[in-house]
Amino acid sequence: MAIYRDRLVDIPDHTYRQLNKKTRTEYVYVYTEYFRNENGKARNRSKAIGVFDPASKRMHPNDNYFKIFGVPMERVESDVRNVGFSAVTEACFQELGLMEILCDVFGDRVAKMIRSICAYIVKEGCVMSYIDDFTEKEYFSNMHEIVTSQMTSEIFGEITQKQMNEFYRRWIPKTAEGYLCYDVTSVSTYSRMTSEAEYGYNRDHDHLPQLNLGLFTSEKTSYPVYMVTYNGSANDMSNVVYACRNARSAGLKGDFLAVMDGGFFDRKRLNELCSDGITFTVGMPMYLGISMGYVDSFGAGLYTAEHLLGHSGTYGMIVDKQEVLGIEGRVLIGLCTDAREMLNDDLTSKIVRYEEEMSRIAQYDTVIKKKKYTGLFDIERASDGKGFTYRLNREKEIAARKYFGYFTIFTTDKTATANDIITYYRDKDLDEKMFYDMKVYMNGRRARTHKQATFDGKYFIVFIALILRTWLKKKLNTYKKSHHLTLKRCLMKLSDVRIYDARGKRPNRKCLGYPQA
Repeated sequence: MAIYRDRLVDIPDHTYRQLNKKTRTEYVYVYTEYFRNENGKARNRSKAIGVFDPASKRMHPNDNYFKIFGVPMERVESDVRNVGFSAVTEACFQELGLMEILCDVFGDRVAKMIRSICAYIVKEGCVMSYIDDFTEKEYFSNMHEIVTSQMTSEIFGEITQKQMNEFYRRWIPKTAEGYLCYDVTSVSTYSRMTSEAEYGYNRDHDHLPQLNLGLFTSEKTSYPVYMVTYNGSANDMSNVVYACRNARSAGLKGDFLAVMDGGFFDRKRLNELCSDGITFTVGMPMYLGISMGYVDSFGAGLYTAEHLLGHSGTYGMIVDKQEVLGIEGRVLIGLCTDAREMLNDDLTSKIVRYEEEMSRIAQYDTVIKKKKYTGLFDIERASDGKGFTYRLNREKEIAARKYFGYFTIFTTDKTATANDIITYYRDKDLDEKMFYDMKVYMNGRRARTHKQATFDGKYFIVFIALILRTWLKKKLNTYKKSHHLTLKRCLMKLSDVRIYDARGKRPNRKCLGYPQA
């Protein structure tokens, strides 16, 4: 429990003081509950609300004081504050209309707190331990209250599904343009009280219960559009239909265009999406016989100038009026020469490495049954019974190289060109980049919440923080490249812009320096 040594407040009535003999600190307590025990005797409970200051006869408050007495935690009267990053954050919320939406949905006070929490998450991460220091140092206009970690937990838990849906109904029309990329990630948790936390396929290889997040991102605007949470044991393809329906109920247009990777190539789910009137583009895994069949039929005529697309070293052609998984659509057969060259080089290096490994252990026979080697080599026991002999099987090598660089994509989009489909499909990594930002730069890999409502509320605010981070990346992209800086370094430079905040006057104390000509 944080003690705010820089603040002194009057000691409230109906309190008492008690000395901690070990630390020689005198704490101030307030009664919070009166009751009778099983024997009928009067009892009470109390909480510490601060530390007594003998010099002033007042006390230094802690978090309990502000919570119990409903007193907003005001900043100190005179201080130096960072203004650069907070000003840019305010500009983002105003430009995208986020502040207006948040104020309408949550009210002015909570909206300002959510804005501060988003700024903290983007700059410091999802661990809320030091948000009070952050909100005390950063200057936000018309925001005089400090946000504590305890307050963030309360805000997370009080956000309702109705409020989230109302936010999405206002936000989605602003950003849902063009194709929508959809992907899924998992968030681990130590909590056993989160109802949707279950064991499943964990993408971070954590041996913990998890929750899954499904994210829609606009290919045209590059902003996150909608996020849905669901239980951790459900696989990606089984939940995609429900994610799309939830997105519709939150305001997404019914006939939107979705692009997904090969993990969603499933007969039942894609037919349901088709029945729901959703136009989709989905990858067809190359290990499937249907994909190999298309390459066998059309791959030989692909490597020609007429099929060269607007992507470096990429060729593609569309086969119209194809029925795949019982759905009528179009199949794009593509070839990426750069990928083919890289994969061929990798396989050549692998063959050399395997030959070196086997030459060292040829006197033993334990390797004969290892699939690692038998996929490319013919291995036989030596004639003298000591060890084994090996020989590269050219037929296996040719079969392994046959489909290198080829890919197939199925789409129900009747008008998109081959170049459009390739562009949409490659842009689907927007979701992967969002998840990477969330887990690595915003430290959101672990939930660090205890209840389902708190998790839902926290990751709803993380979603808004992703909007802010995306806006910052777009606005600072030129500056980052020209100065060879990461986004984190840019944000640190912004925080170096400071002002004095004293008695209503706010002169500059330190501004950004400019490089010499």
